[in-house]
Amino acid sequence: MKKRARWGILEYAEINPEAGEATVRVYQSYECETGKGSEKPYGHFTMGILAGFFANIFEEEAKAVETKCVATGDPYCEYVIKT
Repeated sequence: MKKRARWGILEYAEINPEAGEATVRVYQSYECETGKGSEKPYGHFTMGILAGFFANIFEEEAKAVETKCVATGDPYCEYVIKT
């Protein structure tokens, strides 16, 4: 399922509430598009938003890690969120 947002197009690739884990892809991320050519993932703002969003969903502190990034040459940004 894809949702359009001003900061990109979100795709919830996988959500497992019982395990407190989720994987989210962001296409056309405004944040990472501006950082193309970076050697490191660039989506710090998005990472924080997703960690906060899923902490609320999972009712437990969550941490997001960007595992793929448009700025480093990937076709989309991917975030893995875990409690």
